[in-house]
Amino acid sequence: PFEIKAEKSVKAHHQNGDKSFFSGEKSIMQKVFLASETEKYAQYIQTDIVEYIGFGQTETFESFDKYSLIAFDWYDTSDLSNEPAQILIYLDSEDIFFICENERSLNTVNELFTESVSNGNCLRLFFRDLLSGSTDRIEALENKASVLDGRIENGTDRSQKAELSFLRSEITKMKKYYGQLGFIFDGICGNENGL
Repeated sequence: PFEIKAEKSVKAHHQNGDKSFFSGEKSIMQKVFLASETEKYAQYIQTDIVEYIGFGQTETFESFDKYSLIAFDWYDTSDLSNEPAQILIYLDSEDIFFICENERSLNTVNELFTESVSNGNCLRLFFRDLLSGSTDRIEALENKASVLDGRIENGTDRSQKAELSFLRSEITKMKKYYGQLGFIFDGICGNENGL
């Protein structure tokens, strides 16, 4: 549903780190911004939408007539002690913009960002790479928690109750994180506005 047909002559156009693709007369823009750099993305998005984004009230997936907004709290799953940072994705028939709350989330999006001849595929590749290894990470934490729980219960190591509590907290955070992404995927699959 997100695919934009592209001819074989599609070529990448790089300016200042921006990714823009041209297919015939259709220009497909794919860009990554810091949220604080409003003036940079405001030149590509209608003023009322920029204002709406600025309110910071976007939740998971919102579908409008000509565009969609996707927002989620990104967790650095390699270090869950860091505060989450919002990543907002603006998507219309021609553009996809990733708007990141802080430098950490910006760096992550830039690492995961993959150029594509369609915005739908760009979005798919982003989420594929974002979720890569997620099941393994949760299973590793759950296994570690299970081992600690067994040691505490049979009395061999009661001193690790704090560690067990911390691990359970990390597991809860990760499940909440991946749960919010599930709501987003439901919205994308619903494709109410036909983008």
